[in-house]
Amino acid sequence: MPDVQDPARLLPAPSRYVFSSVEGHKFCRSVLQELLPFDPHDYQLEGICKALDGSDVFAIAACGDGKTGYYYMFILMVLYITNNPVIEHPGVCFPRDPVIVIVCPTNGIEEQMAAKLKDYGLQTLAINSKTLHEASKHGENLWITARSRISMLMLSPEQLSNKGFKSLLDYEPFWRRVVALGVDEPHLLLTWGKSFHKSFVQ
Repeated sequence: MPDVQDPARLLPAPSRYVFSSVEGHKFCRSVLQELLPFDPHDYQLEGICKALDGSDVFAIAACGDGKTGYYYMFILMVLYITNNPVIEHPGVCFPRDPVIVIVCPTNGIEEQMAAKLKDYGLQTLAINSKTLHEASKHGENLWITARSRISMLMLSPEQLSNKGFKSLLDYEPFWRRVVALGVDEPHLLLTWGKSFHKSFVQ
């Protein structure tokens, strides 16, 4: 009896869609232009597309050049892709209700960023000693709040060794949602860690 195989099985598996391409950049720019009140810079698109392809990104830019944009534009793209699955992006798969975890060395930057990003429709939560204390006054546990419906979770570095963060990572539905980890102003982790913020270098 002849060996009859399914023709579909003989075809090569489709290659994974590459965002770091002319087509990918064009797609991301068109989406972000719809979601934001401004046009992203080319260098921002380059980093975002690399991140969407699964590459690590280390961005060096002057103050005010839009480094924060890498974080929120990335998660905006992930949210768009998960909410609008299309066949033109084979091999691309992100979890539903994705979240990016961002480590911020200063509470001021963290809280300012959280407030700003809500204007772009992102559910954002900042967790540091101050916000934990304020929430506890109203009977709220921010580590429980962070478990769902948060797209951007911003933490001060010392919170990474907090029992609350460990419990959050132990909660499987949360860590399955994590699509990226970002560190804002990473040079401060070293310079401040060696002087007055020892927890930064742990």
